[in-house]
Amino acid sequence: FIYCKNAFEWRSRSIYQILTDRFSPENFSYIQCMEQPITEYSLRHYCGGTYRGAIDQLDYIFEMGFNALWISPIPSNIDKETIYGVGWHGYWQDNIYQLNQYFGRENDLIDLIDQAHKRDIWIMLDVVANHVGPNVTNNYFPFNGLFTYNIFMKESRSKMTSDHRQERIKINQLHYIIKYFE
Repeated sequence: FIYCKNAFEWRSRSIYQILTDRFSPENFSYIQCMEQPITEYSLRHYCGGTYRGAIDQLDYIFEMGFNALWISPIPSNIDKETIYGVGWHGYWQDNIYQLNQYFGRENDLIDLIDQAHKRDIWIMLDVVANHVGPNVTNNYFPFNGLFTYNIFMKESRSKMTSDHRQERIKINQLHYIIKYFE
C-alpha cells in the first residue's frame, strides 16, 4: 500500500534530513570513523549508521520539533574502492533492486517507517534518478543495456510502489530526464 502526501500536506511538516550512514551508528565497530581529528578514511568510507540506529533517535528528532525524516537513498551502492572512496552516502547505486546492506535489512527499513509513524513522523526517501556512480556507469544494473531505460522506468514504477509504503517520492532535476520517458 502506498500513500503519497500532496504538496499542501508536506508544507505543514518540519523535515529533518539525515545521511543514514553518518547519523546514528548501531554499534561502534567502525572505529576509523570515530577518530579525531577526522581522517581522509572516515570521509570516504562507511561509518556504521543504520535504520536501527535511526529508530533509536526518533524520540530525539520528535522532541526537537521535527515531524518528517528525509533519509538517504535506499538502493545498494558500490562498495568497491574508487579514487573517491565508496558509496556510503547512497548516491552511487549499483543495483536499484537491492537495498543497501550497510543501512540494514528490509525489515529494519519497514520498522523505521512503522516506528516513525507511531510518532506521527513521515518518511521521505531520497531518490537518485539522473546519475549513478562516481564515474563510468555502464556496469550498473539495470542501466547496463541499451534498451533498458524506458522499459525499466515503466516497469519499476509499479514494482516500487507495490513493494514499499511511501509518503513522497522526491526526484531532483526531473526536468532534465523527463524527455527520455515520454
